[in-house]
Amino acid sequence: MDEDREDTVYFHQMGIDDRILESISRLGWSQPTPIQEKAIPLALEGKDILARARTGSGKTAAYAIAVIQKLLHIKQTASEQATRAVVITPSKELCQQAHKNILELDVDVEDDLGTSVDEEEGDIDKESDVDLEENRDDVESDLDEGSNTEFEPRERGDGEFPWSETLHDVEVELFTNRTGPKVENFDLEYSCDPIEFFKLFIPDTFITLLTQQTNLYAQQQKATASYTPVTEGEIYVLLYINMMFGVHKLPSYLFYWSSDPLLHVPAVASVMSRNRYQQISRYLHLTNSVAQPKRNQPGFDPLHKIRPAIELVQRACQTLYAPGCALAVDEAMIPFKGRLYFKQYIRNKPTPWGVKVWCCAESSTGYLTDFIFYTGKCDTRMPNGLGHHVVMSLANRHLDKLHHIYMDNFFSYVRLARDLLDRSTYSCATVRPNRQHWPAELKGNLDVGQCKWKKVGNIVACFWRDKGAFAPSQPMPCHN
Repeated sequence: MDEDREDTVYFHQMGIDDRILESISRLGWSQPTPIQEKAIPLALEGKDILARARTGSGKTAAYAIAVIQKLLHIKQTASEQATRAVVITPSKELCQQAHKNILELDVDVEDDLGTSVDEEEGDIDKESDVDLEENRDDVESDLDEGSNTEFEPRERGDGEFPWSETLHDVEVELFTNRTGPKVENFDLEYSCDPIEFFKLFIPDTFITLLTQQTNLYAQQQKATASYTPVTEGEIYVLLYINMMFGVHKLPSYLFYWSSDPLLHVPAVASVMSRNRYQQISRYLHLTNSVAQPKRNQPGFDPLHKIRPAIELVQRACQTLYAPGCALAVDEAMIPFKGRLYFKQYIRNKPTPWGVKVWCCAESSTGYLTDFIFYTGKCDTRMPNGLGHHVVMSLANRHLDKLHHIYMDNFFSYVRLARDLLDRSTYSCATVRPNRQHWPAELKGNLDVGQCKWKKVGNIVACFWRDKGAFAPSQPMPCHN
């Protein structure tokens, strides 16, 4: 429900009995939902109504409030007790839910009204004012109304989600977007050399920038007379050597130029001398350090020295490839133990020390579609928490395309699942049961193998115990 919509007609302006208003207030409904605002006044006027609204939009209260109000008026002149209202639901679960909601609304008038539930075919209780029957015919149910992926459940007036034990299959729209390399963004044949594909991510313009800034930094540092300005060809060789360090690993980079035949690597030593490699590495730069603002000054960027490389690779990752349906959001660590104020330590990780990077990748291939370096606390406003902010930022280019995003319990929130569904994006994740809006019934101890479910709109929450380990699941759309 949009709590900021203008010209709202409130419950107390509809001429509703004070006893019903007390029940409404006790339920925490600060204002009517759109279906309630339009339907209740018409029903009180005695008009016939045919309405359709999504699951969780307050349809039960829309007719129940009007029914109770009319019954209270009829009771003033009625000569005998009789059924005055019949509610027919398409399933037993919805019948029980409607009965529960009506009881909550007429708690302050229960001495004047009564309700009964007839879950099987049979006679209506003549002593009740409201009778609810289950109709097993093919009736358009709340499942049909709630299966639209554009629907997102909203909080009640008290800020909580209206979780229900009524479970139905959730239809997931088919992902049909084109995937794979975006060949329209580059003019290459698949028979090209690997270097041509490398240049899609590291173009010649980047090599030129790296060459210019390296020579500039050598001048600023007043390099010795033995220093010879680096060329673009040497920069390519330097990058090649660093890649070889990862392919052929040795305890020290000096061993690649060793005279010992057991350590010497001709593929490295033959393309550049050790002294030249050390000389270029000493002055290697991407930006003008003199122009960098100091820490705690406006415009300071912790990643200033590598910002051009980050933006270049990030843009290439985003534009050269269209990922498939399943995406994963997680954190990655770049190993580093040097001096750096935003260096992170994460216990029990394969790489506990390093620079943390938030990543969004295609699940089937591991292709990185976007990433964000974590540089510590920032001034960016995050009203829904860091995890929500990270996921929505990384997934921004993939929203409204029916992707499925998978994440762990660091990121997952009920509100995040709702906001992703609002952008036609499904999510699946584990969740910490102490997170805001997680149903209170899905907490505590369970027996091994026991499983509990809750549903609100197009979101399902699951809580189970497997071999002694609790494994609560993030509210998610059910997958086939």
